[in-house]
Amino acid sequence: MRRDRLHDAVSCPLCVNVPHEPKLLEDETFVVVATKNAKGHSFRVMLATREHLDPAKLADGFESRAMARARDVGMALRGLDRGFAVYKDTYSSIPHHWHVIVADLEPGEDHEQVLATPRVVYDRASPEGRAVAPREPAKA
Repeated sequence: MRRDRLHDAVSCPLCVNVPHEPKLLEDETFVVVATKNAKGHSFRVMLATREHLDPAKLADGFESRAMARARDVGMALRGLDRGFAVYKDTYSSIPHHWHVIVADLEPGEDHEQVLATPRVVYDRASPEGRAVAPREPAKA
């Protein structure tokens, strides 16, 4: 392992904290953990890659497969009756892990940020998912 990559792993909040967190689901590529801050949601988890990835070098089809996995996580942990959304990592503070948030559809403390985040909503009306484009945040 190159020293700069080792340094990244040592200072990366996911690499440091996730091994000690209870995993809701885990496979060779992804790990699912409850987020540290639910931001007012009753259900909010993160699906993240286990390893550091260079976003510019993702394999063809990676994001499609990852978003399908996020959908599967939402279906398993939340279901269509209560609905959920998969939120892209637009406001990410974790640069080296591809990740998304899977959360309920209720307005939380992060409501303005949610409105400004591209997402796919899954519920009884849209079991196949419907993309929701971001809106400009309200001006204070």
